[in-house]
Amino acid sequence: MRKAQTPPLHDIKADYEISKRNGRFRRTRKGVAGVGTTGDFHFRNESEWLYSIEYARDLDRNDSVAGMIVDRLIDNILQDVGIRPDPCTGDENADAFLKQSWKAWAEDEDQCDLAGEMTFTEMERTVLRGTLVDGDILPVANDAGTLEIMEAHRCRTPSNTKRNVVYGVELDEHRKRLRYLFTRDELDPRRALRKVSDTVPVDARDSGGNRQVFHVFDPSRVSQTRGMSAFRRVADTIGMHDDIEFAELVRHQIASCFAVFRKKAKASPLGGGQYGPRTTETTGSYSRTLENIGPGMEIDGEPGEELTGFSPNTPGSDYLNHITKVLKTVCANLGIPFQAVFLDPSQTNFSGWRGALDQARMGYRRVQTWMIRKFHRRVYMWKVRTWLAESSELQAWHNQDGVDVFNHKWSRPSWEYVQPLQDAAADVTKVKSGITTLRKVHSSRGDDFDEVIVEGVSDNAKWYRLCRDAAREINAEAEDESEQVSWRELLAMPLHDNVKMTLDMSSQEAESDAIA
Repeated sequence: MRKAQTPPLHDIKADYEISKRNGRFRRTRKGVAGVGTTGDFHFRNESEWLYSIEYARDLDRNDSVAGMIVDRLIDNILQDVGIRPDPCTGDENADAFLKQSWKAWAEDEDQCDLAGEMTFTEMERTVLRGTLVDGDILPVANDAGTLEIMEAHRCRTPSNTKRNVVYGVELDEHRKRLRYLFTRDELDPRRALRKVSDTVPVDARDSGGNRQVFHVFDPSRVSQTRGMSAFRRVADTIGMHDDIEFAELVRHQIASCFAVFRKKAKASPLGGGQYGPRTTETTGSYSRTLENIGPGMEIDGEPGEELTGFSPNTPGSDYLNHITKVLKTVCANLGIPFQAVFLDPSQTNFSGWRGALDQARMGYRRVQTWMIRKFHRRVYMWKVRTWLAESSELQAWHNQDGVDVFNHKWSRPSWEYVQPLQDAAADVTKVKSGITTLRKVHSSRGDDFDEVIVEGVSDNAKWYRLCRDAAREINAEAEDESEQVSWRELLAMPLHDNVKMTLDMSSQEAESDAIA
């Protein structure tokens, strides 16, 4: 009996295939080193990083699909109301003061924007677009109480600096941001940034340790100092879409052409055999003549020459399937359903439409969360500190026990019910069973609970007064008590659940019989 041989240790497979440099189905990827690298390692070439920003901006600016996807994504995340603070200080008067102060500041371009052009809601859209397209954006708070928004390319590293600076962000040994270096606005973009004097340094935090540069980006690694465009994974895919679209347009143009080919037994009296304008193409030592044919041409064939038409089939019969797959890939990378971008749910059923929206809204909420953390909260805390230094009334509330003028929540934009009756009934059930509160339901719908209840009571009070006054006028004109009415008969308020109303007609029937 032959004894089985034990294979050598290096032939035993007990590892991960991904750790091997060579694989049968694996292409060689650039920038993959055999040593551990930080997130900033992949930003090591500043010119390539700046080129990626400009390339993404061109996609957003000129591409027929990319810019539309960004527009639709921002519309869904921020909508028209944006993200609003809801002060929860512990004192109703302080809450009202802060809410009014924020509204007055956020809706005034001159108070909000250093350039005096944008409200805070408009800034939200600009900040989110800059983060999606460029990778990051840097609003800066100033002593005047306004915000100055610095675009990504303004934060750069001079070539003669010797500090630990990553593309304009100076870090300490723990990667904590110390200051930002912004280029002067009049700097020629084609000139290399060589001197520190070409930049304006802004400390990341003020003397009190509070942030004054609100660097907004969504990092994928903890060792990543700057952001990257949301188009980073699909830049080539978008290029494929452009090429396929162009080829399809050319195919339709060619297919729309027509020509008449006539074969004759003898030469045409015109002679020459030229079909249209000619061009000459030279490749090395070889030259050839190209005929430029066009729609509606009549071509006379030479004796013995047989001309055959052609029917182009570019890019092919599977064009629609392929182009849809390409566009779905782009939409999925940016986190929005293909049907929502093109406003066309015809290729799916109701369940598919709702499932896609539910998944997309999870992503929308995630973006809202980091927007609040990176931008909104920092701006709100900065403004509260400003108002606290200026208002003695707010200082008095701040010194009260149980009052925290910085405590707040955020009202986010929400999305309309997909099935209004069923979804609204679900909210009612949750409130009745104590799973949630009416305040949280209104907040999830993008409504301000305090405003809703104040408006509701005010509307009911106005409705009651109108009915009461109208009832008095009717009763004053009545000739007897049978013609008098109660204000309740005019106030057609909806009945509460489990409340039923019946009309007792027996007394009226008896009265009618007596009269008869």
